[in-house]
Amino acid sequence: MGESKVHGRLVSILSDWVIMELLAGQRNGLLIDDVDERPAGRPPQVPNHRPDIYSKSSKTFEVILGEAKTAEDLLTRHTEGQISEFLQHCSAHKSSLFVLAVPWYSTKLATRMLRRIQKRNGTEAVTTKILEKLPG
Repeated sequence: MGESKVHGRLVSILSDWVIMELLAGQRNGLLIDDVDERPAGRPPQVPNHRPDIYSKSSKTFEVILGEAKTAEDLLTRHTEGQISEFLQHCSAHKSSLFVLAVPWYSTKLATRMLRRIQKRNGTEAVTTKILEKLPG
């Protein structure tokens, strides 16, 4: 099944935020899971899922993982499994950031979900950021 327009918009906002806020306006080193992206420019599997964005080139963080989720996606076990794996990958690095982009009306749900997964997996030390006030 194809990616929804909402998801595509969220990925675009997510990648723009990472570029502007964490990579000093440079796209170098940012891998984006985009159908228009050549295979070498797409993020690696981490370990069984491919994040929407991945970077190892930030001056602040050793690894940056980002995921965009629609409101409906946040309610699935698949999403919980993805986020759990991404947080575990981040926790294996000295300094990492997991960024989650969700529509504005899903921010509280995403926050609760992220905290629950971090507590369950012992990944509370991973720095997380939820991008807020995004279109849905």
